[in-house]
Amino acid sequence: VRNAVPKGFPYIHVDFSLGGGFAHVIDNVVDFPKDFVQHVMAGMCELTILDRAYTCKEEYRDACKDLKDRFAQDFDWTKALQS
Repeated sequence: VRNAVPKGFPYIHVDFSLGGGFAHVIDNVVDFPKDFVQHVMAGMCELTILDRAYTCKEEYRDACKDLKDRFAQDFDWTKALQS
């Protein structure tokens, strides 16, 4: 990495078991996504955003229940049938 990235440049480096890796120079530190490495690793593992959104099944089920409850409070689907 030291030979590829100029001294003083901000960069991110992901090493793949000492057999090479990925280095990316960060052009704008302020706008650079803080979860960039998480996205890289998730992509390597072929995980979708839903696979990474919840840490356990209970958390996923609770989020689904919460969504259903909030949706049911303000939505009357029978009105859509009358149109």
